[in-house]
Amino acid sequence: MNYRILLLCLLCWAQEAVAQNKIAPADMRLKPYRMTGQDNPLRKNLAFADYKTNSIRRTLGSFFYYQAPSLANAMLATGDIPVYEKNRLRAKDVFRFDLDKNGQPVASTECRAIFRKNETFYLLHKQDSTFFGARNTDLLDARIRLTADTSQVWHMLASNLNGSKDEDQKGIIRNGGEEIRFVKTTMLLRDKPVSDNSPVSLLASIDMVYAFTYNDEVVAAVSFKEADRRFWLREGLDQPLADVIASAASLLTIRRDLYR
Repeated sequence: MNYRILLLCLLCWAQEAVAQNKIAPADMRLKPYRMTGQDNPLRKNLAFADYKTNSIRRTLGSFFYYQAPSLANAMLATGDIPVYEKNRLRAKDVFRFDLDKNGQPVASTECRAIFRKNETFYLLHKQDSTFFGARNTDLLDARIRLTADTSQVWHMLASNLNGSKDEDQKGIIRNGGEEIRFVKTTMLLRDKPVSDNSPVSLLASIDMVYAFTYNDEVVAAVSFKEADRRFWLREGLDQPLADVIASAASLLTIRRDLYR
């Protein structure tokens, strides 16, 4: 009885806190899974739910691609209208990986992320920082190919994932008429799978995540923070959609922060 009273009090408190912060109530259909591997330098592959990544491969340019700033930009830009303007590719991350489920391959993913730095220098105005300028842009382009049907290639596009602008960090995944969207946000999500023997498993926490929506409903999420990562998936979701989202969640976790 004491457990039930405590659980009821905690749930009421959580609902009140959520209402005050305008965060939607927890969707109990999203089942949480621990995501391991990326936080250990000796274990590069991710493991979560029944999924595991393998054969992560990056180009050398992903680690060493930096260009020197152009001095001409600083010398030739005056006032509001620059005489000479240059966008330069500051960094990039090109990689690919495969995804297995229960030991069987389900998808292969290839990705290219770039960060472009606008070096235009205005003598009469406050300057943007070299990295965190409002004129800088970062883009991500990826292809997710399902193993069971190689004709199914999902195209993934995302922008501002490195936070180069004061706008949403979001993306879209498309295949024909089907569409999955994701955005960085805060959500109230379960900490553990529901268990009849553990009332505490019904509790939820506010997490910073990339939330995936399909047909205007949240169907999955993956932790944005590095520590204690989790992956949440709608139970009963169609397997091809689950495999695509699991690949995208892996991609968002594996990708490098181009500001580092």
